[in-house]
Amino acid sequence: MSPRLQIDAQPAPPKQLRETLWSTAPGWRKLVIGSGVLTLLAVSAPILLPRPETAPGTQSAHAVGPAMQSDKTQGCTSQIPDAPQHVTARVTRTVSSEEVLTATRAVEAQIGAKISPAYLPLFRVAAQMYPTGQVTLAAIPVNMSVKIGDLVELNSRYRDRSLPCHFIPWTINRVIEHKLN
Repeated sequence: MSPRLQIDAQPAPPKQLRETLWSTAPGWRKLVIGSGVLTLLAVSAPILLPRPETAPGTQSAHAVGPAMQSDKTQGCTSQIPDAPQHVTARVTRTVSSEEVLTATRAVEAQIGAKISPAYLPLFRVAAQMYPTGQVTLAAIPVNMSVKIGDLVELNSRYRDRSLPCHFIPWTINRVIEHKLN
């Protein structure tokens, strides 16, 4: 049978498109596409940029001593030891918070690094080192008590490995001998 042409018949309605947020809101499309492009740039930029030690105008990491390599890549130029030295000293006096703050800022400027924030609020004492007689300020750990005249072991200032360009100040490591009253 041949198809018949119907003259009075209505044409079949086109299939209705289902409206979605994606099709009706060009702003959403732009936002999703833009965030994808930004994510791609953020991921690829560190790969495409030169490494800090190979950037023009900087020294190679091989020209710097091994103790300083990790800090050179992070922009720290201070030469602070990686580990403390142990020194015997006698506690001579307590130190006011104003004197501590002044001395701390002077040391920070001198060595080009900041004090580790955890050590800033600790109380300090002045301690005379043996055998040199040099006096330094030493932090008292929270769980320790010392008196004037106590013989103590100090840890010298050293690098805080958890924070770049920060140092741990002179700190009392242990009491060797309490002063007898």
